Amino acid sequence: MESPVEESTARHVCIVNPANGHKHTHTFILLHGRDSNCDKFSSEFFESEISEDLAELLARREGVYPDTAPHPRTLQALFLGFKWVFPNALPIFSERFGTPLNQWFDIWSVESPSERLEIQETGLRQNASFIAKVIADESRLVSRDRLYLGGISQGFTTAVTAYLAGGQQLGGLIGFSSWVHPALAQYGLLSVGEERLPVSGFSLTDGMKATSVFLGHSIDDDVVPIQNGRVLRDALRNIGQSNIEWHEYEHGGHWITEPKGVDDLVRFLRRTMD
Repeated sequence: MESPVEESTARHVCIVNPANGHKHTHTFILLHGRDSNCDKFSSEFFESEISEDLAELLARREGVYPDTAPHPRTLQALFLGFKWVFPNALPIFSERFGTPLNQWFDIWSVESPSERLEIQETGLRQNASFIAKVIADESRLVSRDRLYLGGISQGFTTAVTAYLAGGQQLGGLIGFSSWVHPALAQYGLLSVGEERLPVSGFSLTDGMKATSVFLGHSIDDDVVPIQNGRVLRDALRNIGQSNIEWHEYEHGGHWITEPKGVDDLVRFLRRTMD
């Protein structure tokens, strides 16, 4: 069977290094969604801003007074010691749309991820291995407890798969507008009080249980239903990932809600980065 991922001599990764004059303290690996790429995603991600109120509060804490303008409001400006790593998915032929798309794995329906499972497996397996290699490379530069892994939509589904396969603690796991692979989704559908042992491959190490998780999803997301995000949240909890911060937003669509969602992310990063 041919690989759905087109062969390439090198995988394109967009990298934004720490600000000039600042020591590299943390790394954030972020995966784009379906039919996007690392250039587009990184550009849009860095345009997201926190609220003026939070910017002023953080400026005060850093000893910068309110009359000093402008206060930093973008993630890149707020975390000067961060290295930002944006892996890029390769084109995979879409069975549904009949054309190659930049995607981490083919999928028939993001609304119903359990449909046509057979077209998902090879791409997901290959790209989870690719992300595991990116994590391994970055962990040679900073310790794993200073390494964040995240993504949006299909990107986070792939990130979660790589994280679970890796079996090691990270500084944080961060996802927006996403869902979970059906093999794990069954653990997000348990009745209240019902317990079930994790299936092979989803048992968490003590280090993984200590990894903080941030999940955000908008109620008006018209691409990935918020119920899929709730199943993701519950599935991770039910296999032992207890330290989960879940945020539902009234508005925001299939993206990071601004400014509230960005505020929440910044607070999460500041709380977990030391």
